[in-house]
Amino acid sequence: MAQMTQDMYGAEGRVGNKTYYRSNGKTVAREIVTPKNPKTNAQTIQRVIMLQVAMNYKKFKGICDHAFEGYTMGAQCSNQFRKLNSRYLRARASEINQTGQSLAQFYNFQPIGSTKWVPGAVILAQGQLPKVVTEMAQNELGLYAGRVAISENTYAG
Repeated sequence: MAQMTQDMYGAEGRVGNKTYYRSNGKTVAREIVTPKNPKTNAQTIQRVIMLQVAMNYKKFKGICDHAFEGYTMGAQCSNQFRKLNSRYLRARASEINQTGQSLAQFYNFQPIGSTKWVPGAVILAQGQLPKVVTEMAQNELGLYAGRVAISENTYAG
């Protein structure tokens, strides 16, 4: 199989650095290209961040899908969670790097390939909480009675 010609009709698979496959009834050959994976420091940090944010969202999805004021449930809340937490972790990695500390602790935070969730700081919600007014007063029997007033126009409402 030193030379491939048009006689290779229907051939599929890999020979040397070429792969053969069928497309629109024809046999097509293309060179196999292996993408570079330089594993730079920045790339490793980004992978750790993406893995940690994805695992955190998976754990807290029920809360986060309703916890970002101004965003509708589901994809918009998911995107906001991922954006805020990615920024937070990038800032944390940058802070560690600038102080001259080893990033080993950052990499160990969520080892690549790990399926275990590692608890850490997470931004779960964004928005304003309503004002809650409480009053405590002693009644005629000497007991304390409380009253809680919550504004009707709240995010939760």
